[in-house]
Parts: sequence; structure tokens; C-alpha cells
Amino acid sequence: MDMNQIYERLEQFFAAGDLNGAEDFLIDKLKEAQAAEDYQSLIMLLNEIMGFCRETGQKEKSLGYGGQVLRLMEQLGMTDSEAYGTTLLNVATACRAAGKYTEAYQFYMQIFPLYEKWLPAGDYRFAGLYNNMSLLFQETGEYERGAEYLGKALAILERLPDSEYEVAVTHANMASTLCKIAQEEQAADIAHQALAEAKLAIDAFAVQGVDDVHAAAALSARGDAYVFLERYGDAIASYETALSMIESSVGRTQGYERVEEKLQFALRHTREKSPETEFISGLELSRAYFEEFGRPMLQEQFGEYMNEIAAGLCGEGSDCLGYDDPVSRDHDFGPRFSIWVSDEVYGQIGDRLQAAYDALPKTFRGFERTETEFGRERTGVCTYEQYFRRILGIPGPPKTEAEWLYVEESALRAAVSGEIFLDGNGRFGELIEQVKAYYNGRVYQKKLMQELTLLGQNGSYNYKRMLERGDMAAANLMLVKAAENAAHLVYLLGKVYCPHPKWLLRGLADCPGREEIKSLIRKLLTNLHGASGAYDACEREKAEQNKKALRRLEQLMEEEMKVQLVDEIVRMEWEAFDKVKNEGGRAGCQNDFTTFEIMRKSQYLTWTPEMLARYRDDFSAQMDKGWNPITEKYARMMESTAPDKYAELADELPEIPEEKKSIIEGIVSIQVAWMESFAAQYPKVAGNARSIHTYEDSEFNTSYETYLRGELGTYSDEMLLLYGAFVAGLAKSGQNLAEQIMTQTVLMYGYPDLKTAEEKMW
Repeated sequence: MDMNQIYERLEQFFAAGDLNGAEDFLIDKLKEAQAAEDYQSLIMLLNEIMGFCRETGQKEKSLGYGGQVLRLMEQLGMTDSEAYGTTLLNVATACRAAGKYTEAYQFYMQIFPLYEKWLPAGDYRFAGLYNNMSLLFQETGEYERGAEYLGKALAILERLPDSEYEVAVTHANMASTLCKIAQEEQAADIAHQALAEAKLAIDAFAVQGVDDVHAAAALSARGDAYVFLERYGDAIASYETALSMIESSVGRTQGYERVEEKLQFALRHTREKSPETEFISGLELSRAYFEEFGRPMLQEQFGEYMNEIAAGLCGEGSDCLGYDDPVSRDHDFGPRFSIWVSDEVYGQIGDRLQAAYDALPKTFRGFERTETEFGRERTGVCTYEQYFRRILGIPGPPKTEAEWLYVEESALRAAVSGEIFLDGNGRFGELIEQVKAYYNGRVYQKKLMQELTLLGQNGSYNYKRMLERGDMAAANLMLVKAAENAAHLVYLLGKVYCPHPKWLLRGLADCPGREEIKSLIRKLLTNLHGASGAYDACEREKAEQNKKALRRLEQLMEEEMKVQLVDEIVRMEWEAFDKVKNEGGRAGCQNDFTTFEIMRKSQYLTWTPEMLARYRDDFSAQMDKGWNPITEKYARMMESTAPDKYAELADELPEIPEEKKSIIEGIVSIQVAWMESFAAQYPKVAGNARSIHTYEDSEFNTSYETYLRGELGTYSDEMLLLYGAFVAGLAKSGQNLAEQIMTQTVLMYGYPDLKTAEEKMW
């Protein structure tokens, strides 16, 4: 019996929709094979009619044919064969379809030893077995086990050639299974995994030009995930497309009815929502529009270029920031997206791409694409260079310090805002990531210092001057400017680019922490002076509140900046300290970061931000030149602790002019006196620190005085002047820097204050 001819005839019945004719034909062929004792054909025909009855809902008939074929193969002694394993798979599937889950599981488990014996490892039939078992576990509600077996199937299929369709089907099944797990566990992260699996399946089916029931299943699973995430508009679009596929391929079957029920649920939920919750964001709308029209257009018309094309919605606008609402739907809100390509690809297909984009529907989900003069260039086709030139004013991500300082911060925020829906070769995403990398250390510190300086000028200084002049309007202007400076600092400290000024306050939520600072900013902006201009008792009370808020803002900002700078400096110094070569081998202190961090932070936390920034830049510049300031510091200390060794190194060290030495000695004398005073008041705490005087030095002991002198000798002229002015200011105001540093030290060791430390130290 020619089975190929039989299969061809069956296809003709199916194509004509004549299911009764197909069944009668199969029964006739079964009789012929039985009469001719053609048992091989008989086994194949019984498997075929078993599957036919299963698919057409004739469950009992399917099970009956299954029993017949198993008995026949047992009589023929075929139970130890790969063919018997395949028949068991069909019988198990018939049992599963009939709801006989225990029997189905038992049959599936009998297949494993047969397949392991007769099939090579990784054979595609193992994947079929895993897929079927996953369906059984889905139907018994054991969804996690179902996902486990789907994973096993994928692991095999993805290694096999020409298995793209089977891989897509398995991804679709995985999406459906993950949706069930998400519903059981109320886990949004699993729903997002389901979306990712559905997308893999949908994309694969689209590439293959497949729109059968399996492709529809992937769309339906995506709709289920969207429903879980309450993205009902996206769910509706997925279900509608799935229904169209089912109807065109197999008609309005039970599967069609199930998806129709899901669609009606999503539609009811949408109708029941209030106007506020019905809002769809620009990104959400554009993403759905791209998936329904954009991606298919690109795959069908530009398939050979898919690896060279990026698409999405990025750049300027509240929708890309994620800040859009019904009020902000301006410019060219609506179903739209951008396509980005290299100059080379644009030269080849740019005009065709734009024409294909322009031909896409202008309306989608009740929204119509509007194009204004302002937003015309934001969507459609452009090159990478055109994108960055439009937003940043330069042909790509900033590279030099001058470019980073030149580009407006809000432009940098716009350049990295939005979402990339497709990135063929990843190049466009790489360029965006280069912008996201944020300012480098030198540019970052410059911007921090600039905003902190402006905060002080506009706040404490100019605001007070305007009040003294009785100019309430100008005082208000200074308050607003100071609040803006403080907001910019919050963005900088959080390393988040600030958006367009109209979103400056709204975007503070994107910056982690710093709630007190954010509260003070809003307090300033809601405590402006009255329009009358009178400086009466009420306005004076406002002024005092604002001055207090400004002082607190400056204090908090300075503390934040200091912490960041100190952390960076200590990290740089530790890396440099690690590279210092000691004659006797690596010193023990080079392995003790905890003590190193406490000692260095204790000193630097007493400095001003300006001093820290200067020192950080100097230190970084020296290291970039290949000169280690820590090595230099220890070499200079050896002038007192190891004079003979110092004599060997002296010529290698930068010469210190006499005038600079004089400044250093003046500073040293002040600080030694401070340390002597501190030691007299807190002898136990001081006893745990270095000895104070150079005359106490030895090869194994470096005094506070010698250490300080060596460190100051490494400072640049600018840094030394800053430090000298700092020390002189403290001395003039009667403050003791040694006490301030030691206070920081005991705090970091866990003591509440110096007094307690003195009482508890040995």
C-alpha cells in the first residue's frame, strides 16, 4: 500500500473541508490493509485515524483506535522498538485529549526507555515527547513542570537545523504556560517573561510567513500576558489578530470561541475603566502600532536589511520621557515610530523606507497621527548621525570634555529617552549607551561645583540682597533660580540627566533618595513673596523660613558632594597605595583597606568641596602621567625616617621651591600645635594615633609632623594655596583641625563622640 498516495488524498479531503469523506476514506484503507495483512501500513493507518478522531473531537473513537494499534503491535512483537514508542506517544496524546491524564502520564513514561535505547541523544523526537508532556502538565495545572519540559524541548530544537517552525511553536507554548504561572503566583515578572516568549514566537512565525493556529496561539498568549499586566488595549489588538488567523486557517472552531471570550473580557474591562485609567501612553501606543504594522512592513519589504535597521520611539517629547498624560498630548502624538540606519544603508534604501513608512495607516486604536512643524523630524527615517545632530548638535555621543560641557543636559536626557523596539545589529543601542554612560569624573565635578556655586550666589547671597533692597519680585526670582540650581544638583548627585525645564520637578522622582532636599525645593517654590511688594511682618516671616531652607539646602548639598568626592579620592588613593613598592616587600597596611579608609576619610571629610575637587583632579592628572603621588609622599617622609635611603631617591623627586617650603612649614607648625593641644585634652585617643613630632621619628615610626610635611610636599601650588587658606581660616576662627579629624575618626570606629572614646580607650 502506497502511504504517500494515501496522505496526498487525505490532504485533498482536508483542503475541501470534507471531514466525513476523509474519515470514510481512512476506514476503507484500514479494511484493505487488514485484508492484505499489510501490518506496517495498518499500524500507520491506525495512528493516522487515531489522530484524526482526536482532532475532530471524537475522543472515544480515538482511544479505541489507540487500543487496537497497541494490541496489534504487541501481537507482532514490536513492543521493543522506536515505532512502538512513537505509537505510545500518539496514544498518550489521545488519552490527554480525552481527559484521562493518569493513563496519559503512564504511557508517556513508557516512551523514555524506548527512545533512549533506539534514538540518538538530542533527536527531534525527544523534543516532541517533552512538548507533549508539557501540555499534559498544563492541563493538570502543574504549570511549572510544564515550563520545565518546554525548556528541555527548546534545548533540543534550537540545536537542530531547519527547526525554526518547531522552535516558534515551543516558544508559543512556553508563553501560554508562563501566563498561567503568573496568574497563579500573581507575578508580574513572569508575565513579562511570557511576553518575551510570545514575542520570540510571533517574530519567528512572521519571518517564516506562518499565520496558522500556532501563530494565533502565540498572539493569544501575548494577549493573556497583557491582560495580567492590565494593558487591555494591547491585549485587544493581540486577540483580534489571533481570531483573524484562526478563522482564515481552520474556521470558527472551539479555539476561536475561547479567544473570542478572552477578547470580550478585555473589551468589557476597557469599557468599565474610568477615563483616567483608559489613558494609553505614547510609548505604549507606538509600540503596539510598530508590532502590528511596522515590524511586518520591514520584514516583508526589507527582510534582507533587518540586521541593519533599528526602530523605536526615542528623543524629545513627554511621551519618550514617560511623562505624557492627556494634557501633554501635543506635537505629533499618535501611532508613529522612527527608523534609524547607517549612512551607507540610508543611501541604499532610505527613500524606499520613508515611502513605506508614509504608506502605513495614519490611524490606530482611535488615534490619528498628527505631524506638526515642531515634531516633523522626530519620526520616520533618519541616519544615526542625523538623530544625534538634531538632538545634541553633534554627529554622535559626546567624546571630548568640551563636547560634554557644550551639550545641554536636557538634550542628553532626550537622546537617551524612549524605547528601541528593534535593533538589528545593536549599533544604535550601543550609541545610546555611550550617552547613558554619564559625565566623566572631571566634567562631573565641574558641573557639580558650578551648580553648588550658583546655589550659594542665587540663594544665600542674592536673595538676601534683594530683600534688603525691598525688591520682592527680584527676591522671588532668586528663590526660583536657587530652587532650580538645587534640582539640578539632585539630578547630578543621582547621576540622572535632567529633562526639559517644564519637567524638572516631575523628574525628581527619577532620582533616588534625597527626600529632604526635594521637600526643601518644593517649600521654596511654594513660599514666594506676595505680589504687593510690601515687606511686612508676614513677608519677613517668609523670608526667615526661606533663608533657613536655603542654608539647609546648601549644607545638605555640600555634604552630599563631599561624600561623593571623598569616596572617589579614597578609592583612587587606595589603588595608588596598592602599587607602592616597599623595600622589605609588601607592607601589612597595604592589605588593610578598612583602616586606610577610616584614616583618609577622617581627613577629607573636614575639607571643602572646592579643595576636594582640586585635589582629586591633581591626583588623577599625576596618575595619568605615570607618577604616583603616594609613592612620592612616602619617599619624602624618608628624609626624616631613613635619611640614607632618601639620599638615593632625592634626585628623582620634583624639586620644591624655597617659597613653597616656607608655606608648608607655616602650615605644619599650626597643625602640630593643634595636635599638641588635642593630645593634652584627649591623651588616650591621641595615644592611639601617630607620635606628634619629627624628632620622635625612626625607621619604624613616622610622626604626624613628618607625615603631614611629606603629604603637603606632593600638593600642587594651587592645592597648597587652597589648603593654606583653609588652615588659616580655621586658626583665625579658633577651630582645631586636629580635633575635627579625630572626631571623624572616632565616629567611624563606632564611638558617639570624643569624650566617650577617651573614656573607653585603653
